[in-house]
Amino acid sequence: MLVLSRRADEAIVIGNNIVVRVLGVEKNGQVRLGIEAPRSLRILRHELLQTVGDVNRGALARSGLDLDLLQPMVEQQPQRQQDPSSQS
Repeated sequence: MLVLSRRADEAIVIGNNIVVRVLGVEKNGQVRLGIEAPRSLRILRHELLQTVGDVNRGALARSGLDLDLLQPMVEQQPQRQQDPSSQS
């Protein structure tokens, strides 16, 4: 894990088109971040991603589907190519 220190109004750049900027630090320690990224990029808070994963796993368990049977189908899906026009 890369660990960086930033102050308010300072930023880091990820790749060519993602900027994460520290907007401010509240007295209670809460850090406000601004993220500039292509709209096609999904950005979620980590705890929300975990909750969605838990809900999906619960739904799968209730459905009676065997995850081991689904895995080969997922692996056979063709990989999506990134649109070259969105890389500018």
